[in-house]
Amino acid sequence: MAFFEMFQCPQCQARLTHSRSENGDLWACTACGGRAARISLLRKAFAKSVVEWVWDIARKQKEAGPRACPICAQRMVVVPASSDAESVRLDVCTLCHIVWFDHKEFEQVGALVPPPGPPSLRAARPAVVPAVVSADQATPEYEAAQLTWWRYIPAIIGMPVEVESPPLQRRPVATWVLAGSIACVSGVAFSALRPAVGVFGLIPAQALRHGGLTLVTSFFLHGGLLHLFGNLYFLLVFGDNVEDVLGLRRYLLLLVGATIGGDLLHILFSPGSSTPIIGASGGISGLIVFYGLQFPMARLGLFVRFVWVKIRAKWALGFWFVWQYIGMAAQAAGGPNIAYLAHIGGAVVGFTFWLASRKD
Repeated sequence: MAFFEMFQCPQCQARLTHSRSENGDLWACTACGGRAARISLLRKAFAKSVVEWVWDIARKQKEAGPRACPICAQRMVVVPASSDAESVRLDVCTLCHIVWFDHKEFEQVGALVPPPGPPSLRAARPAVVPAVVSADQATPEYEAAQLTWWRYIPAIIGMPVEVESPPLQRRPVATWVLAGSIACVSGVAFSALRPAVGVFGLIPAQALRHGGLTLVTSFFLHGGLLHLFGNLYFLLVFGDNVEDVLGLRRYLLLLVGATIGGDLLHILFSPGSSTPIIGASGGISGLIVFYGLQFPMARLGLFVRFVWVKIRAKWALGFWFVWQYIGMAAQAAGGPNIAYLAHIGGAVVGFTFWLASRKD
């Protein structure tokens, strides 16, 4: 099922119908006649000063309105389409850059005379001149990352780099603190890794030892620098946006739930195993799935055989699931000892949180 097929009308909760034009994507409700469009489409369809008026007011608006965004399910702000007191009131999601129009409002806004409003948002933005994606080529609803030379290093070794990502509304303090904690605990444990894993690693055959505490402590231990670097990288790249959407409490619940869910699935299929499992992969798998579903149109870049490739997050998520399946098949044939089932368990929790966040 395509991602847009799950979008719901914020007014009557009917399923939205997707259409695509040369200007961009549009979602329509056949039940009530409402429509949703991205700012990028509106800049091409309407007078730019009208669109920039709406967007500038929306960004300054602090109080959310009653309606939920059809894409991210967060409450949208309500803004006027012009300075006229009788102006049409629009619902805007500043996270997804979506504007919702009630029946006939789309046509009414298109007929508005441009207001003498604030300066253009585009003119106010700092110039973005990344090495790969120009500002004109970037998808306007996501911010284009300024890819300095050092950001290509992870891409060279096969790690995805955010090329166009959703703008952050607040600092991801929890993600930074968590990454620092994992780095410190793992770094200290490296000096006596085998004893540390023996005490704090999760052993499926003894899952409840230390009162079940190893379900959590194993999250902070890693088998080596590459294992640690990989998990920290994915945590920092995807965790900040997920924390931004969910907020501190639900973000931490997602991480804890995905970690324990991954552990339990691994235990379920290997209940008698005495091999400890360690690492934050289960929890981070939940973040990866939530990110891919929440921001399907974000763009990632990486090098594939020395060719720079850009891919939407929704397709990258699909490849990630294929890779997990290949890994499980290889493991069943005597391949590497990686807890792929823990990844799948974390992914299920991430999917569950994404569904729940759309209903809030």
